[in-house]
Amino acid sequence: MEDEVFITKNSYSSLYRFLDERVQDFNFEKKLIISNQEAIKHAVIEGIGISIMSKVSVEVEIKAGLIKALEIEDYNLTRDINLVYDRRKYITPAGHEFFQLLELEI
Repeated sequence: MEDEVFITKNSYSSLYRFLDERVQDFNFEKKLIISNQEAIKHAVIEGIGISIMSKVSVEVEIKAGLIKALEIEDYNLTRDINLVYDRRKYITPAGHEFFQLLELEI
């Protein structure tokens, strides 16, 4: 796997920093930096290299048979994300429903 081109976002992205902290054992000599997640998926589809992405972000491509996903064992690749919003703004009923869907309390 280390002979593959590793396709990732730049070092300023949260995903790059997250992976850099958790997956230090991988030593990819060839890297391709692409700033857009859709472009990364297309590069993988075209056979340019491999990438690490969330399963949700590639589920359409997996179902279409364009991308094959492999589980990465022995690594904790879960991360926390935050929903941010302007507290001064009115939250619509649809917004409240969305927060409930995410199990958030405002």
